[in-house]
Amino acid sequence: MPSSFLLDRLIVPGWMARTWNFHTLSGVQILGVPAEDLLWAFTVGAVWASLYEVLMGYRMTRTHRSHGLLS
Repeated sequence: MPSSFLLDRLIVPGWMARTWNFHTLSGVQILGVPAEDLLWAFTVGAVWASLYEVLMGYRMTRTHRSHGLLS
C-alpha cells in the first residue's frame, strides 16, 4: 500500500493533495499513508476472503481425525 502512494507521488505529483480531503482525516499517518486508508484496506481484505469463499461455493466439510496421540 505505501508503495502505491509513493508511485502516485512520483508519476503524478500533487494529485493526492488535489483529490483527497486530508483535512477531514485524523492526521495519523503510517509511512506517509493515512491510517484510515490502511484500516479500509485491511477491512476490505478481511471481508473479501470470506466473501470470495461464499461466492465460489466453498463449504466446510467434516474430516475424520483420530483422537489418540500416536494413532
